Amino acid sequence: MEYSLIEDSFIEGAQGICPTGWHIPTDAEQFILENYLTDSPNTCVASREATSDCLNAGGKLKESGTAHWDSPNTGATNSSLFTGLPAGGRGPTGTFVQIGKAFRLLSSSIDDSHPTYFWNRRISITDGSAILRQENTFMNGWSVRCLKD
Repeated sequence: MEYSLIEDSFIEGAQGICPTGWHIPTDAEQFILENYLTDSPNTCVASREATSDCLNAGGKLKESGTAHWDSPNTGATNSSLFTGLPAGGRGPTGTFVQIGKAFRLLSSSIDDSHPTYFWNRRISITDGSAILRQENTFMNGWSVRCLKD
């Protein structure tokens, strides 16, 4: 299997590229953030798959306006002061995709039903102010948000 090296060294909550004292968040840790940011009485569904949820939580993470985001940057308030920028990512063939349109935050959790995929969150112009939880292949490259231990 071509992913065996990655899978064998993949550890949930690993430091990875994060500085000492920080780690790549797990899927569960990402859920805590998005559930905290969603507007009451809404809640997030921890086990959702490829479904936008956590209403307004994504908008609270996105830089407002269209200086960096393509229009329309619906629901962006940046009230969390995270100032998420639409860095896009690297596709499996090496091309860069979704620049100006989205950013994804990787987790260190593998999808149990697809062991060559990990969980991530997508915040984009097409999801409005929601957050999409989905699986993604190890062959893609996306942003990492480090979490303090």
